[in-house]
Amino acid sequence: TVTTFIEVLLKTCDENNNVKAEIGTQTIKQWLELIGGTKEKLIAIGPDATLYNVCEQLQYHRLHRLPVVEEKEDDQCVLFIVEHLLLLKFLLGQLETKAAVLSKSIGDLRIGEFDHVITCEMDTPLIAVLRLLSQNNITAIPVIDSSGIVLDQLSRADVLCIARENQYSDLNIQVSSILEIRSKQALSRNPSSPLKPVTCLRTDSLLSVFENLAAHNTHRLIVVDEHQQLQGVVSLADLFRFFLGDITPV
Repeated sequence: TVTTFIEVLLKTCDENNNVKAEIGTQTIKQWLELIGGTKEKLIAIGPDATLYNVCEQLQYHRLHRLPVVEEKEDDQCVLFIVEHLLLLKFLLGQLETKAAVLSKSIGDLRIGEFDHVITCEMDTPLIAVLRLLSQNNITAIPVIDSSGIVLDQLSRADVLCIARENQYSDLNIQVSSILEIRSKQALSRNPSSPLKPVTCLRTDSLLSVFENLAAHNTHRLIVVDEHQQLQGVVSLADLFRFFLGDITPV
C-alpha cells in the first residue's frame, strides 16, 4: 500500500533526508521485512459478512478498503475489495432524504475534526509531511498559507506522484513541488480533472456532505469559512463513526 511505501521512505532515509535508489528495485517482501510488517495478519472479511460487519472492521482498523476472502481448504481466495466510497454511494441510495438528521448541519451534529487539524504549508519539506501522516495515522493534510487560507491538500496517495517520476531520493522536496508534479500527471490523464481539494462549510447539511463526497469520489472534505480559511476536516470515517458510534469488533 501507499502506507507501506511511506514507512519504507521513513525507515531508509539518512540524516540528510536522502533515500537510497535501491529501494526502487527491492521486492514487496523485502519492504515488509524492512519495516517489520511480514508477520501481521491480513485484515479481511468473509463473503457472508453483513454490511454492518464490513463497516465496523473498516472503522475499527481505520481502513479505506477491505478484501473479501473465501477460505478454500488451506488456501484463501480474494473475491473482491469493498471500499469506503462504494459503501457511501450504496448508503446514499438507501437514505430517506426526508430524515430530519440529514437536514442538520455537520457543525450542529459535531461531525468532523475542528479542534486539532494538522496542517502544512507550501514550503514544508516532504519528510516533515510524511512524519505527520505516519505519527498521526491520517491520510491527508490541508495545505494553507500563513493566514490560514486553504490552498490545497497533500494526501498519502500524492506521494506516489514522486515515485512515478523517480524523485523520491530527496525527501527535502517541498510540498509545492509535489503538488506541481501531481497536477501535471493528473492533467495528462484527464484534462478536466479538478486540481483543488473539495471543500464545504460548517453550516452545510449532512445530506449535502454525503452527496459531495460521493460526487467527487473523495474520502474527505476540507471545511472552510466564507473566506476560505481552514475550519476543519470531515471524512468518510467521521460519517461512519457518527452513525455507528465507537465500536470494537468481536
